[in-house]
Amino acid sequence: MRTRYLVALCTLGLTGGLSGPVFAASDVLTYDGNGDGTITRAEFQALQKDSFKALDTDGNDFVTVAEVQALPASDGRNVTGKRLLARDGNGDGMVSEAEFLSQAPGFDRADRNNDGVLAGNELARVNKFLAKGSF
Repeated sequence: MRTRYLVALCTLGLTGGLSGPVFAASDVLTYDGNGDGTITRAEFQALQKDSFKALDTDGNDFVTVAEVQALPASDGRNVTGKRLLARDGNGDGMVSEAEFLSQAPGFDRADRNNDGVLAGNELARVNKFLAKGSF
């Protein structure tokens, strides 16, 4: 279930735009390491790293289009693969964790008031998207 949640965040653009269900937790606050009810950039980056690990199904430290398309609810339109390849900075057909994280503007997109944390309506927006499961 966690996998569905992570890819949902990717789809939302919070982690940079992949689609296909992969991760489902009850909410983003799963990553609230200090328990303050907000998500900091560092906590969000932990979510992004877990997202990459969930997508890297063969554990070789790279994500390929084939891995993403093999996800249980891949949309079959190759949207997922195209979005993944957009992160392939060196053009080798695979996305490393560094490439994945360097092109993941999700925190900035989610932090609507630019205060450096995700809280309140920002978290509610993310959780609402995840509840829809509209990948």
